[in-house]
Amino acid sequence: MTTIRDRLTALRACRNAVEWADQHATPQAAWDACERAEKAEAENARLREALENAVEAFNVAIARPPSGP
Repeated sequence: MTTIRDRLTALRACRNAVEWADQHATPQAAWDACERAEKAEAENARLREALENAVEAFNVAIARPPSGP
């Protein structure tokens, strides 16, 4: 079974992050205890929306026939 320590070590997290996460039984418990989690969720939502907009714009652009000679 992969532990929080294993996951963070694989991601090359700093020692402080690994030690902090070790204090929590599960990744969800660590997330729930994290003071930055709410900010990270908001940032992820913002980035997801930006990516969705970029994909939509790309799809519109490739759907249009080329203009000009």
